[in-house]
Amino acid sequence: MMSHLLDALEKGEDIGHYGRLTFAMVAHHFLDKAELIKWPNPDDPDSCNVYRELDLPDEIFENIQDYREGKAS
Repeated sequence: MMSHLLDALEKGEDIGHYGRLTFAMVAHHFLDKAELIKWPNPDDPDSCNVYRELDLPDEIFENIQDYREGKAS
């Protein structure tokens, strides 16, 4: 599994939320923190967005946005 995930990451492929979770859970035993962070893309705001592939009604996303705006203020 780790070989598959590493190959996909090296190709720049999206390994999905659970792929990143699996990679991080295993790799943290073998890599230091700085090296681990270099593998999952921390600069991609959608990299851990578990909602991006869901087809939810617009009002759900509006509620999420309202919550975030309320939390920020």
